[in-house]
Amino acid sequence: MKSQKTEDMRLGAIVFGGLLVLSVLEYWFAALARGLIPYPVLFAPLAPVTWIALAVSANSAPFLMIVAILKALLILRFFMHVAQLWRSKGGHS
Repeated sequence: MKSQKTEDMRLGAIVFGGLLVLSVLEYWFAALARGLIPYPVLFAPLAPVTWIALAVSANSAPFLMIVAILKALLILRFFMHVAQLWRSKGGHS
């Protein structure tokens, strides 16, 4: 049986990993938009995925907004414990 502390540490590591992946995606979208990453070289082995690079480099603002919103939701939900405000037990008073 796992303790609550172990479960909390595991959840924190998963959320941290998710934030790390989203941060890498955010950098990748912005770098593609600015032309810092040459997408034909980047996607040469993955030819079917090249359309994603073209879409991102053309209009990166919606992709960046989606990533930013997802990161904000993860931080609010798991690190700021906003969900506890609406629980019947253990909320802030």
